[in-house]
Amino acid sequence: MRHWTLLGIPLLLAAVVVPTGCSDPPPPAVAPRATFVPPLQDAQEGEQLILARGEQEWRYTIIGAADTTVEVELVRYSEGVPLDRPERFTWHRNSFGVPDDAVVRAIQPKVLHQDGQRWDCWLLHVYTRDRGVFYYWLSDDVSAQGWLKIAQAKDGKPDEAHALKRVGDESPDR
Repeated sequence: MRHWTLLGIPLLLAAVVVPTGCSDPPPPAVAPRATFVPPLQDAQEGEQLILARGEQEWRYTIIGAADTTVEVELVRYSEGVPLDRPERFTWHRNSFGVPDDAVVRAIQPKVLHQDGQRWDCWLLHVYTRDRGVFYYWLSDDVSAQGWLKIAQAKDGKPDEAHALKRVGDESPDR
């Protein structure tokens, strides 16, 4: 009797532990980068990031850089023509360039496929009282504030149809 007990327990455990093959394996998780690097931490004067939606462009240029802040100029264009006078902002290097009245509520590692390229990036969930929820995809591989895409929330998801997307970036040392 004792031999049956000693043999039966391992067989019972093996039956419980061994997968049956009836379900699909879970999808692989996105592996985060080892270190999160805020894109503005090393931004230099002259760096530029261009975002677009249709015929409209937003050109952000770093026009000054100090130890803890950067001065940024934004010019909006429509069909290549400036829409208004340049706007200037002072951003802290650890602010991601989100509006002053915004709160970053979550940062998630993501993979973004855009312009035929794979980007290992971070998704910021940004909340504002007056304008609602926004999603910012950013990478420290992109100049200036590192934005790859910005989308406002619609029905709890990013509104891809109206998202601003990176179309170019430049750095004086590239």
